[in-house]
Amino acid sequence: VGCGLFHFAMHPQYSVVPTNSDGEPPDVFYEDPRMTHRPYPKRKPMLVTNNEKLMDTSGWFFNMESLPCGASIKETYYGIRIVVSIFSGMPRRHLMHFLLVFISYVLVVLTGAVQLELVDTSFFRAVGLLLAVLLSLRAENGVARRQELMEGVLDMMNSAGNLLFLFQFNPDSRRKLLDVLEFIFMDIAAWAMPSTRRRERPPYSLCENGDLEYLPEEYRETLFMLRAKHRANISPRPLLLWLRDLCDDLFDPDLACQSAGSEKVDKISIISKFHQNTEREIRTLLAKFDFLLMFRESFVTDQFRWMLETAIFVYVVLYPWCVCHESNVVLGATTVGMACVFYGLNSLTEQLEDPLHHQSQSFDLTKTFRTHFRDLERDANMREFAADWLRDYGKLGVKATQELHNKLERFFTRAPRNQVYPNGKAAGYCEAV
Repeated sequence: VGCGLFHFAMHPQYSVVPTNSDGEPPDVFYEDPRMTHRPYPKRKPMLVTNNEKLMDTSGWFFNMESLPCGASIKETYYGIRIVVSIFSGMPRRHLMHFLLVFISYVLVVLTGAVQLELVDTSFFRAVGLLLAVLLSLRAENGVARRQELMEGVLDMMNSAGNLLFLFQFNPDSRRKLLDVLEFIFMDIAAWAMPSTRRRERPPYSLCENGDLEYLPEEYRETLFMLRAKHRANISPRPLLLWLRDLCDDLFDPDLACQSAGSEKVDKISIISKFHQNTEREIRTLLAKFDFLLMFRESFVTDQFRWMLETAIFVYVVLYPWCVCHESNVVLGATTVGMACVFYGLNSLTEQLEDPLHHQSQSFDLTKTFRTHFRDLERDANMREFAADWLRDYGKLGVKATQELHNKLERFFTRAPRNQVYPNGKAAGYCEAV
């Protein structure tokens, strides 16, 4: 252990750099094996889960990392909170099961049956084997269902980015399409949310108090008619169909030809490619939206759920009557432990089967889409920043080289993230040039 700590101290794998962001931990860098002198920032996930509120680092607990073993203590604390969240999300009907298990244990103690074996062990083992198979099968299906949702949501987000990329030659049209897509995705997130939580749904737009008023005025009436009507149970699917008309209205063939170069591609070919690319991305959005609606339905039948819970109840409630030659304290602790394990695993698998509906393990589509569109806007501004960087250096006679790109990367590393955008110019840009 001492040698390992000495090696880690001499060759640290991670280094922390300061940041000016509010309530966010410092960026963590890892060393690329090809360029050990230029670390890259750790990639953040695109999907936001409700579990991230358990990892809040804005309080005093985050400062414990500076103490000896502080990181280990913090991770342990987070692990305990996650375990508690699993049991806190347990269905209330399981409380009655726990009560009956306790009554069974009390009857065993009062009747003096602790030293007796009143249940056949072969039956007890058969029920345990059945539970192991059913719980493992249910957990495997729940994880697969969660992965399918991740794939569908990522495909929708990538298709939105591809549509925006088709309008890179026209910033005004791209800005309008970004606002409309943002509104549509927020409407889809609210529609996919369970009905019991729709009263808590956040604003549809990234803007503060954002709604129809923050959209382009020429599209407000159409969006007003086609958006979801939750009280009337009307789906927002027509919004995705209307995207075809919106893209055709925003597309300017003359600007596209000017951007591509008329001597290379003719106007008809550019229009044809635009419609093909648009149609492919819109079809992907429609297919993944229909796939997303599948997660509003129940994954398993009530018969399967009650059969599994009945088997767990029979197994745990008969356990005190099956074990002999145990003290009262040991038998009670073992019974409680078995009840927590089996009902906890059953609750965990039930939560995995509903990756949109459960509070702690589900994906927060609203925050996911909001973050994605914020990143899309930031990426566009950063590309514009890189273009200005290259243009200004070109005026000084510097060509586009790898060294110039490395200099840009080093500038991004030094500049705080909240000062690099949204205007494309960062603090210290003139001094760097």
